Amino acid sequence: MAKKRISWFGSSTKKKLTRAEQQSRKQALQTTAVLFAFMFLFVGLGVGFVFLDRYVKSSAGEDIRIAKIELVGVPDWVSDELQKKIFAAAGKDLVIDENVAKMVAQNINSCPWLLNVRVRTAYDAVEVYSGYRRPIAMIESQNGKFLLDEQMILLEYVDLPRLPIVRIEGISAAPDARQIGFSWAKNDIAAAVELIKIFAGMDEKVCPNSPLLRELAAIDVGNFDGRKDKKRPHIVIYARDGTEIYWGAEIGMYQWNLEATDKEKLTLLYNTFKELGTLQLRAAGKGRYIDLTPPVRTLELPGV
Repeated sequence: MAKKRISWFGSSTKKKLTRAEQQSRKQALQTTAVLFAFMFLFVGLGVGFVFLDRYVKSSAGEDIRIAKIELVGVPDWVSDELQKKIFAAAGKDLVIDENVAKMVAQNINSCPWLLNVRVRTAYDAVEVYSGYRRPIAMIESQNGKFLLDEQMILLEYVDLPRLPIVRIEGISAAPDARQIGFSWAKNDIAAAVELIKIFAGMDEKVCPNSPLLRELAAIDVGNFDGRKDKKRPHIVIYARDGTEIYWGAEIGMYQWNLEATDKEKLTLLYNTFKELGTLQLRAAGKGRYIDLTPPVRTLELPGV
């Protein structure tokens, strides 16, 4: 006999459910749960579509453009490797807006390769106008390779096959990466750079189609100012085949060493280059060295 239970709402009799009734109730609960799950899913999708619609409507008038960096007026000697370094300095994933030109200018001004940088925003690009530091010399030491322009500003080494870059050897002090972007104007380096600049100027005047600088591999300043041996040439130039060219004292100091004048040395050097067609005498089997130091003595008639 079922027990009668008294409750606040009256009496009730607890009836034991059969297995079939239990299974039916279980299925009903599962169905109800699934229906609630689908209800929540459809409500969530509806809310999501509402927000998506609002976002699309709010941004429909906006034109988001990723900025492309364009280097304008790039010299032909600038290699792809150097351009990649400049692009990296400019920044990446930039969006065209009212601030992008200022941002690129700030970023790219830290690149020591560029001079007088100006930045302008185009429709889908940021245009960079600037001058470029042109390397003329290279230093190699235990701290790595570095380039120098004619102001002796130290630059990170990159391969620039279109330029006749001369290696400077025997320097008294080696730079490191911390000096990049700053002047490395040591006396011995300055003497070598001055020679390179003079040769570059002579090449433009005398042999622009076949520059003498292309014949040169290195300038050795190890005995600069006779610091190792006063009797040996202070500066020695090396052609690409190893031919030694004895330059002697630095520019403007020939008289203190009883050497030919700087003009006489240049004349002999370029005459030799013109006559032989090369300064690589060893490779051509025409000698082992060129000595520019002996003074040129001009005989004059007595009383003249």
